[in-house]
Amino acid sequence: MNLSGALVSRFAIDFILILLFLWWCARKKRRRRRFLNRKVFFLVAFLFFSVYILIPRLFGPFFPRIRYLPQLIEAHKLRLYYTGWATVIPGKRASRVTIEREIVVAARKYGLHPALAKAVVKVESGFNQFALSPTGGCGLMQLLPSTYYSLREGNPFGARSNLLAGTKYLRQLYQRYGGNCRLALAAYNAGPSNVKKYKGVPPIAERYVKEVLKFYKMYKKAS
Repeated sequence: MNLSGALVSRFAIDFILILLFLWWCARKKRRRRRFLNRKVFFLVAFLFFSVYILIPRLFGPFFPRIRYLPQLIEAHKLRLYYTGWATVIPGKRASRVTIEREIVVAARKYGLHPALAKAVVKVESGFNQFALSPTGGCGLMQLLPSTYYSLREGNPFGARSNLLAGTKYLRQLYQRYGGNCRLALAAYNAGPSNVKKYKGVPPIAERYVKEVLKFYKMYKKAS
């Protein structure tokens, strides 16, 4: 799995922060040379390399979820930060009415039918603003951190920003596949590489596509 530049830069920042923390601990104990030496530096570097690159590369083909380990770690960090703010500031947690209103705004901005965006939210997260999947999908529309960073929409667990990013990405896929809704949804769920590999809807996305289209018809009929 290829990591985006934004995600790699955040891993680098984490690495630097841990080294600074170790340096601070050493300074506090007045044993800087003993505490922060080459062995500690290389141990931290090896742990980062193993978790973010080596383990996903080696075991990813056998255990698919392990491929998403870096995404999952980043997603947990993001949720810890933004959920913390939502606890302190109640207004950060959107109501169902607010979410549905923001769905309409985001869908219209990117030229999608609101019922389609609402159906994706229903299947992806069940309208749970702080949902987090085992593979690292964040928020209402369950975007991976690397995808979210590439869309540059801010808080991945904010109702408005998440919906704007998700509908923007779905619109890009819709245009990429020439208006084919099934392929766009399949790519949204399983990734464009799998759609290309199977030259259509991949088996792992068939149920997802059926569920979204079922709710899409239902919401469209009710609107």
